[in-house]
Amino acid sequence: MTRKHLWALISVVALPALVFAQTDIAVENTGIVERPVVEGQPLPETHYVHTILWTDSGAASYNVYQSDALITDIDAANVFQVGTDILAGQQAYEHALLTPHTPGDVSNYYAVTASGSSEVTAGVNATTDATSGTSDWAQAMYWFLEEPFIDGDFSEWAFPTVDVSPDSPDNFWSGEVDGPDDFSYSAATGIDADNIYFRVQAVDDLFVNVTEDGANDVWTGDGVEWYHSLYDMRPSKPRHPILMYGNESDPSKAEPDVQFVIAANAFDNPQRSHVYLDRENAGELMTSLGNMGLEVQTLETDNGWLIEARLPLEGIVLDPSVIAKFEARIGKIIGYNYAGNDGDDPAGGRQVWLCAAKDEAGINSWNTPSAYQLEQVIYDPRVFGLGAAPTAVEEQSWGQIKAGFNQ
Repeated sequence: MTRKHLWALISVVALPALVFAQTDIAVENTGIVERPVVEGQPLPETHYVHTILWTDSGAASYNVYQSDALITDIDAANVFQVGTDILAGQQAYEHALLTPHTPGDVSNYYAVTASGSSEVTAGVNATTDATSGTSDWAQAMYWFLEEPFIDGDFSEWAFPTVDVSPDSPDNFWSGEVDGPDDFSYSAATGIDADNIYFRVQAVDDLFVNVTEDGANDVWTGDGVEWYHSLYDMRPSKPRHPILMYGNESDPSKAEPDVQFVIAANAFDNPQRSHVYLDRENAGELMTSLGNMGLEVQTLETDNGWLIEARLPLEGIVLDPSVIAKFEARIGKIIGYNYAGNDGDDPAGGRQVWLCAAKDEAGINSWNTPSAYQLEQVIYDPRVFGLGAAPTAVEEQSWGQIKAGFNQ
């Protein structure tokens, strides 16, 4: 299937007349695509893919939309954006069939619009026949329409989380734990054009992290590690076998893999955190997230603790000569893993490491992105009933949007 997918992409460039005899848009039902397996990747990955094809109209970039019905209006309630700012000249978009809801068989229609345009005409820039396929579940990296307040109140996170438990066969842990009442947690990540957001709520029978301020050892006590590959990981693109932050001689490697760690008792002190990166051939980069602009609030609860935080995407750019700010876009696929640390000894130290990945290879997430195993998607907010459109929502307050969502 992978060969077929590559042929489809090559044919767009080499033989446009054959692809676009009657229309400016077409869909290649590529089928199952296997991601190339790299060193450190414990599990093979497959995705059902539709490759959307179009001819350039001279615009700078293009957006792709999906629906279960013929698309005549991209602002219609059943139309969702799945690709954003695809550069001119590409003329193809490898769309993985992923959903934050119940997976299963789908029949999709597609439309492609030029940047700055919302016009859709069936048979010209919108398909007139459905393309079948099978969708898989992938967690959302939630696109916030309005910045949440960082106060430990999760009412603005009107989305489901991922539950991680030592009792779950889908999660791996190492160390000593007596069950979910001893240590378990739910976690999520959000994003917008300027920030990445973190939230976690843990069940923990003892609230301990004795590490003082500093970037090195906050992982040894209560806290959470978020691992993210902050680049667009299409199905045919291999995961990184090593942490990559950037490379002066090879711009294609300027794709960051980042480990964010926040102590459960950071409270409002951003220095009780760290980030770990590794710029290829230049050694490790480690610093407090406070030096990147982290805003954090942690709170003790009746049965554990919680964390809410915001980090400017600009802050991750420690060296502008090798990497640019991550451009968050609806439709991007992000590799990820979550790991919770539980330290029950008042003298310090970590008793258990509990991660969302499925097997022991997840332990290597701290330096091996191919071990993350999981994926998030920056979905169109309308998938969750939020906003009239994925853009131009500034005139609506978050309270109005949330009230509509909860009705």
